[in-house]
Amino acid sequence: MKRIIILDWEKRNLPSSNKLLRSGYSFIESVYLFLTRNFFILPQIRRLLKAGDTKIFAVDKETEVWLAENDISFLPLDHYMTEEEYLRWGNDSVLFIRGVPQLVPEIDFMVDGVSFWLAEELSISEAFLFPAIHCVENIRRIITEEKAEEIILLDHSSRSGMLQKQLGKEVTVTDKTNPVSRIKKIIFEVYMPFAMKLVGGNVPQENRASPKKTKEVLFLEGKRGVLYSQGFLERIREQVTIFHEEPIADRRFEQILPEEYFESASRNRVLQVKKYLEERLKRFKQNMAWQKKFSYRGVSLFPAFGDLIEYLFRVAYVKIAVYQECVGNLLEKNRPRLIVILGECHRHHHIALSAGKKGGIPSLFVMHGSFGNYSLYRDLLSDKIALYGRSYAKILCGLGNKGRGRMIITGNPAWDYLKGKKWDREKLYNQLGLPKDKKIILLAATNMPDERDRLAHATIKAMAQLPQYRLILKLHPEEELGYYKQLLKEYNVKATIVMELSLLHPLISISEVVITAYSTVGLESLLLGKPVIDVNLTNRPYYQDYVAEGVALGIRKEEELVKAIQSLAEDTQVRKLLGKNRKKYLYEHAYKQDGRAGERVVKLIEKMIKR
Repeated sequence: MKRIIILDWEKRNLPSSNKLLRSGYSFIESVYLFLTRNFFILPQIRRLLKAGDTKIFAVDKETEVWLAENDISFLPLDHYMTEEEYLRWGNDSVLFIRGVPQLVPEIDFMVDGVSFWLAEELSISEAFLFPAIHCVENIRRIITEEKAEEIILLDHSSRSGMLQKQLGKEVTVTDKTNPVSRIKKIIFEVYMPFAMKLVGGNVPQENRASPKKTKEVLFLEGKRGVLYSQGFLERIREQVTIFHEEPIADRRFEQILPEEYFESASRNRVLQVKKYLEERLKRFKQNMAWQKKFSYRGVSLFPAFGDLIEYLFRVAYVKIAVYQECVGNLLEKNRPRLIVILGECHRHHHIALSAGKKGGIPSLFVMHGSFGNYSLYRDLLSDKIALYGRSYAKILCGLGNKGRGRMIITGNPAWDYLKGKKWDREKLYNQLGLPKDKKIILLAATNMPDERDRLAHATIKAMAQLPQYRLILKLHPEEELGYYKQLLKEYNVKATIVMELSLLHPLISISEVVITAYSTVGLESLLLGKPVIDVNLTNRPYYQDYVAEGVALGIRKEEELVKAIQSLAEDTQVRKLLGKNRKKYLYEHAYKQDGRAGERVVKLIEKMIKR
């Protein structure tokens, strides 16, 4: 195929916490996408297809839906990608991201030996560079497999479009971007720096009062983390201080807000840092040599990620500087004997662990969600890691995490209460207003955009063909209702949407089938004896090992989902077959279900404190 067209339906979040502004921006963006797609891009596509020798590839689910509605043949962007390539590109992405401070020192900022770029690794990776690197590699695969001579670029205002434009040395790139998209790109380039400056990292006022003293254990999580950790926190509440910027309503635990340790000298230092970062940003935007160094395998990333640089220098790095000052002051004035975290990817984890190591304070990472081959879990900093089961120890060892006695199998304290727990089915039906003549299919949604779209579309579309069941949508805590309400309306499906985290286990208990993707909910459903469907509508490998271990039904095509739901809900033999390996799987992934995981975590904490 001589010519290829790569389309995406990119939406960018407005960098503001104001819901009215965000919803207004989202509405304008939706109108823009509708107009450009239907009045500019669609006619262009039809003309190009009529001319022949042209193939179209879709980057995301929204684009796939739009192309299908307009009877245009396409292939997904990852059509030629293998599972092995996906894993390799993920590892390459981590190595590249972690090597950027050496490749482009000007993009980083360091204080006390801590790289701010690496502290912000999670958002840099997940929101920006992971998708970009996979996009570049997939396009290169397409060019090779299709023997493409030309990329027809129909919208250079999206990140995908900007990256395609950088491939001009490898293939002819013909830019046919419509006037409206060109104007949008110019507006966005002017607006984004202004918006970042407007919402940029605020430097708090110093705290002139004497801050509270910390207890022996410093717990660095917010509301959800406290909720997940009740199984062990309750047992050590007299020894623990919660140190987090999000106020905790649970008065059983002492909390110190980071800003309580933000002193006058800290404010002066951070203001100097902020001023320096503004000057560095200005130089970066003017220095072509610095921009050129920010490249991945010959593809310049700066044109597509100017807003990333703005975000880092005006928002993220300032917040990191503030938090680093607070942690430093706290550890200087106190001597906690242990730092406890539920992950290592967020900036506050990285900063606190680095400061703790410098001060000789040990750290404990208590696992809070099941995971697969997660590249960002390479080379973890924590001294000890409490895991659900030995399966996760194998994964972490495979990712380069070594150390004799470092990984301890405890099970999950959040599941201790499930031992012998029963829920009143009739009461739940009444509480949620569920029709009593219908059995329940539970969809546990995910907050990862493309995965969310594929899972939601497939499930709601399938449920339109299964009116004898009632769909319950259990949303991820970070999701919003609007997307799902619109989708249910489009497919004319009635469903109950639940946001409350505490209802997850009761909902699983009354469901016939649980549908999920990438989620710990699959493991929780197995614990409660419910059949699971793991949906993966991409060429990527399954993130969890439910299907590989034979404890869940795997779905790789949308059209298979209806039959899968029916077979699990109605065929006892299918459920029995999936249940054969369940006991062994649960032991390896959730350890002993004896209600004593919290006790084991507490014993580990006490042992670490005594050292």
